[in-house]
Amino acid sequence: MTATPMTIGRLARTASVPAKTIRYYEEIGLLPAPPRRASGYRMYDGGYVSRLGFIARAKRLGLSLAEIGGILRIRDRGACPCEHVKGLLRERVERIDAAVAELGRLRTELVRLTRAKRRDQVGVCSIIEHTDLGSPAPVEAASSRPLTFRSSGRSTLMAG
Repeated sequence: MTATPMTIGRLARTASVPAKTIRYYEEIGLLPAPPRRASGYRMYDGGYVSRLGFIARAKRLGLSLAEIGGILRIRDRGACPCEHVKGLLRERVERIDAAVAELGRLRTELVRLTRAKRRDQVGVCSIIEHTDLGSPAPVEAASSRPLTFRSSGRSTLMAG
């Protein structure tokens, strides 16, 4: 931990988070407002580095900022949030399982369509018009939030 107070720029560099993100996290309550110098500059201690690291790790697990805020509020009240976290992670697994099942159905249909014989051209494209997918499956049943998959530093948004 850094004992010497840091400016927002130094905190941003240390935690590898843009200063704008730090200000946003303060605004939405993920980070407590830091003390300020007489000049108005925010001054952060090492606890902010740890908290930003926690937020980053929780985001990599796919938790929303609202969910992360709930975890941090439990901890800030002096309670252990681990049981709450387990519940959130179980819900996340359920959403992933639903998305994987939907992707499996989509893959099967795409393979079927690529193997289909050409039909008489009716409308825009007979291949798409003769798909058997019907209406989308309720992928978002566990949550109204779309799934975001992260790998190799890239994010892919899956809307249900």
